[in-house]
Amino acid sequence: MDLNVSPQDLPNLYPLAGRKVRFETLQLHGGTPFKDPTTNAKGIPIYQAAAFTFDSVSQLRERFDVVTGGKSNLYTRIGNPTVEAFERRVAVLEGGVAAVAVSSGQAAQFIALTTLARAGDNIVASSLLYGGTIHQFSVLLERYGVSVKFAKGNDPVSMESLIDDKTKAIYCETISNPRFNVPDIPAIAEIAHRYAIPLVVDNTFGTSLISHNSQWIGGHGTTIGGVIVDSGRFDWSKSTRFPTFNTVFENNDSRHGIDALVGHTFYEVLGEKSLTTMIRLDILRDLGACLAPQSAWLLLQGLETLSLRVERHLSNALALARYLESHPKVAWVSYPGLPSHEDHEVAKRLLKGFGCVLSFGVKGGRGDIVVDNLKLHSHLANLGDVHSLIIHPASVTHGQLTEEERLAAGVPQDMLRVSVGTEHIVVLVSKSFLAGAIPTLYRTLSFRVHHAKRYPGVSTSFATILAHPDLAIHVRNIDIRITPLLMNKAHPDFIQECTRTLELCNNLRSFVYSSNSVAIPAILPMLHGKESLKNLRINANLSSTQASMLLKLSRVEKLELDGASWEVLGILPRWMEGIQQTLTSLTIFMSMDLNSQVLEMALKQLPRLQGLHIMCPNINHTEILRLITYTPLLKSLAFTVTETTQPFDNSSPPLTLTHLRHLALDVRSCFTASPSTPTTLLSVLSNLKAAFVSLTSITLRIRELTTEVGHALTLKLVEDHATTLRRLTFVASGVEMRSISAICQECSSLEVLSMPLPLKEAVAFSNALSSSLTLHTLVDGDGHIAHGTRPALNLKNVGLLMQRVPTLTRIIDDKRLWTVRRG
Repeated sequence: MDLNVSPQDLPNLYPLAGRKVRFETLQLHGGTPFKDPTTNAKGIPIYQAAAFTFDSVSQLRERFDVVTGGKSNLYTRIGNPTVEAFERRVAVLEGGVAAVAVSSGQAAQFIALTTLARAGDNIVASSLLYGGTIHQFSVLLERYGVSVKFAKGNDPVSMESLIDDKTKAIYCETISNPRFNVPDIPAIAEIAHRYAIPLVVDNTFGTSLISHNSQWIGGHGTTIGGVIVDSGRFDWSKSTRFPTFNTVFENNDSRHGIDALVGHTFYEVLGEKSLTTMIRLDILRDLGACLAPQSAWLLLQGLETLSLRVERHLSNALALARYLESHPKVAWVSYPGLPSHEDHEVAKRLLKGFGCVLSFGVKGGRGDIVVDNLKLHSHLANLGDVHSLIIHPASVTHGQLTEEERLAAGVPQDMLRVSVGTEHIVVLVSKSFLAGAIPTLYRTLSFRVHHAKRYPGVSTSFATILAHPDLAIHVRNIDIRITPLLMNKAHPDFIQECTRTLELCNNLRSFVYSSNSVAIPAILPMLHGKESLKNLRINANLSSTQASMLLKLSRVEKLELDGASWEVLGILPRWMEGIQQTLTSLTIFMSMDLNSQVLEMALKQLPRLQGLHIMCPNINHTEILRLITYTPLLKSLAFTVTETTQPFDNSSPPLTLTHLRHLALDVRSCFTASPSTPTTLLSVLSNLKAAFVSLTSITLRIRELTTEVGHALTLKLVEDHATTLRRLTFVASGVEMRSISAICQECSSLEVLSMPLPLKEAVAFSNALSSSLTLHTLVDGDGHIAHGTRPALNLKNVGLLMQRVPTLTRIIDDKRLWTVRRG
């Protein structure tokens, strides 16, 4: 920044030169003039210029002469006075000999590493890294032939074992993101020194007061930037791994244009500034990822208050970490300042402070739910702001990684990362921090297969409620899909947890127990007296005594019975009579004992029923269509169409189902492939249409949909419901491409199509879909059976579908949701 300044003026511009001063003073004055040498302005000006004029050719040579110091008023891509002022300030604060500022932290690490490594080389790195870094290493560097070997965490021994003749750098983070492990940098540095390899450290999370990234430097979330600082302590002449620095130049290399290089090596001429000079003249000049003058000026403003802000960040972070560690809803806290942290002793030895960011896990495992319900904290992927920020790393910063890579980086699903702001600590450390999230977090208690596999080695959500009974007030739903066993019997500890939890949950609205019925005798009495219980689904293979307990559940609105025994069916009509005023939906699934007489007696009690779903082998479609005359208010209907020689009995009273909107038919074992249209199925559809039905949702499970039978059926659906159908689902069923075309062309209101996506024919499929003017969601349903082995959804075929179907905005499979914004 010393533009045309004579040597005698330098002491006036740099009054602190040669004096040993503290960080707080350096952040205001370090490395830059006391005033602007051109205008005497106290503040550093913004030199908003792309290029600078030269008075003469000799002046041009002088400014480009990096050997004698050079000038920054050259061309802003490689040097700018405002940017240079920022570089000098950071270099002084870091104790480095020189710095190069670039457009972002990601650019900084890429530029630094590609200066050191070329195709065929490798880098040894910690596996505990920021997700974007892991992706850059695994994808971008690999694309350019530079491989990255990931060690086991920050283990120096593991890192050393990966070093070979092609290793050009060892890479780690001062404090890892987002688990905040602290590597033993002196131990790693000793290994790097022994092998004559540079140690590159990402200092984003910094020690107490310094950072290589822009977040804490700026402090207000306004500016992106990165800085590469060279300590100047690496002796390039003693390493045989870097011929670029040690090869004698036989002529004036056009890459550098430095006359002094002829007959010498790069390191002999540039010395301790060899690396930063190489970065500026080689990579930055060609890559162009420079820091803008405006950004440099904003970061300089932030630097001047850095120590003041970080003091508050640090004290708030430690207080919040201690608060969360004692919080009953928090499973764990990761912050180096806590004695419980695995690297606490290393952090005390190496760091001046423990960092301004922490992570924690929520009990129940759903960190994303907490984020959605917080009020004070901003939900965004940034750090170092004076405002408190929060992010769910598994969804955002590490969302592009596989589950294996994510867990290796220390990022489980329950993790939340908090960048602690400078708000008053009373606001941060209070019940309000999680108060908004707790009702949602504990609204549903579930127990699935993955829980059962680890039980009792893992604490359940039921155990959490028992340990903190005050949380029971928030529980609305309990969903148990499996019962853990001990000696082929229901685990007694689990049964005790469930029953005691049920006793506490007086606001329970929904209870699902679809596991085997071994625990029902203990659980059912706990449901009695639950005034709020509206939805009930149980495995109903019960004894007579157990079945009689169901009669006391008198306020149920939605009832689902799986595998109901004869004893349960025997009390069904009486039970239905008792709950006819409240019951709106009845589902009976796979009951071998259900017959039409029992079902008829039950349905006679339920004239207000709105949903009926009967999937039982002994109840065929003719009986269902006869019996639903008792339930004229049905909105949703599901049943099995069975093979029969008797179409619908036209002598029966005519149906009147003017409210029916949702239909599901299971016709998997109805017919064999046939060139003719089966009269049974079409008769069912015709009679429903005659009942004044205008369906908005249809679900079909038909094995034969890839035959002429299937096409005839889809044409019938289109003919009858083209103007009202909004959602169409084919379960485990293949669909002909001409059928898909007919559906998309004729169904003028179709919004959602769910089916096994024929990705082997992605182009033809996208063409068929493109005729729809309303389709916005595509669901890859359970149907690998129908199409055999096929490609999975990936960025390529999703992109093809999104591009060719102009109305499509969402594609969903069992693992992820793909979205695109239109307009």
